[in-house]
Amino acid sequence: MQRLILLLSCVVILSLPIYVQAETAATYVGAKKCKTCHIKIHKTWKQTKHATTFDRLNEQEKKDPSCIECHATNKDPNLPGIHCEGCHGPGSLFTKAKIMNKKKYKADPEKQRKLALEAGLILAPDENNCKQCHNEKSPHYQGFDFKARYEEIKHKK
Repeated sequence: MQRLILLLSCVVILSLPIYVQAETAATYVGAKKCKTCHIKIHKTWKQTKHATTFDRLNEQEKKDPSCIECHATNKDPNLPGIHCEGCHGPGSLFTKAKIMNKKKYKADPEKQRKLALEAGLILAPDENNCKQCHNEKSPHYQGFDFKARYEEIKHKK
């Protein structure tokens, strides 16, 4: 009986890091999750080239990893287009109700912003993020002026 308890204890202890790692690894949740709170931003985004970039691919290109790389969030055809998370990072951790909570945000915006940042939220993409796709590898590349292009996509207040 003691051996069984010892064996079960070892199994639990050894599998704990796997469970903890799974809990701390952020995953992509998709734009619909963001839309629940950020309706105006979502409507604006839907009108952008980022939102429709996957739709502009032909059927063959939609299966081509080198095209999907820049036309789908996280290179995942199940997340077609460049969603919120393409700029702000995978949202599974920072979109939790304890962080993205309007009531808590109104009470203490700095605290909630800090929690979101600690959970992986990127407030604004930097030039390197954009240049992962907007570069010479793209067959449609025509140069890229980060400052000018960022003005076109940044959220209006």
